[in-house]
Amino acid sequence: MRNTGLNNSKYSITDGKLIPAFLMFMLPLLATSVLMQSYVFVDGLILGNFINEEALGSVNSVSSIIDICTLVQVAISGGCSISASHLYGAGKNSELKRMIRDFYMIILAVSVGITILAVIGANRILEFINTPDTLMEGATAYLRIVFLGVPFTSLYALQSGALRGMGDSKRPLGGIAISSCVNIGLDLLFIVVLDMGIAGVAVATVAANVLSSAYLHIKLTKRAAGLTDDDDEPRSRVAECIELGLPQIVQSMVTSAGKVMLQNITAMKTDLSSRSLQDRPVQI
Repeated sequence: MRNTGLNNSKYSITDGKLIPAFLMFMLPLLATSVLMQSYVFVDGLILGNFINEEALGSVNSVSSIIDICTLVQVAISGGCSISASHLYGAGKNSELKRMIRDFYMIILAVSVGITILAVIGANRILEFINTPDTLMEGATAYLRIVFLGVPFTSLYALQSGALRGMGDSKRPLGGIAISSCVNIGLDLLFIVVLDMGIAGVAVATVAANVLSSAYLHIKLTKRAAGLTDDDDEPRSRVAECIELGLPQIVQSMVTSAGKVMLQNITAMKTDLSSRSLQDRPVQI
């Protein structure tokens, strides 16, 4: 007899009263969003107060590039979550396990490729978005280090999506809580105590991403191991996940491209204004 995986009411929103079950699933999602925003806010607060405004500007100048990567990861996570929920609800545990394994390999390969391109082409990317020369050195260092953590943020997105698809929104909250606490603690250590500057902020971010990804890997592996295999031959669901996430990926890319274009136009106008002031004759 096929094990549907729904006998564990701890992760089910289809058994019992709907509203309490829905709230128990939704509240960790809201808390996750709040923690993610607080993490960005604290980074900016520490940079502005313990280094200087130029360092804060360097980090902000690459935010649009990082946003593109983050939004695509969120979209992939959404597609993975939908597919995982379909398989989990239908009791197709073997296919669910295969989907997770396949996606691990694909996301690692793609994210490592993105990391290599970003590290090698950091200067070209920043020149393309018209990063001011005064911010270029700090922005380049930050971008290169932060993109070393892309494989881990990608894995976090996959793992959190799969867990949510199986009705568990608490473990992804635990992952982001670990990431936030480690990031803030290491920010203070690397910047205030060790005076590592922008590089310290970037290293703290990567370290936090590694730990949160490792935490969710342990939780997802344990959860998947507890699912009984069914008798069906598992087929790949990677294409389905990508198809489900594609609309959000396109939306994210368009939104992020608009931000990059706006940043480009603003930088160009600022540059033209400064040149105009320099070329204007001095009135005596």
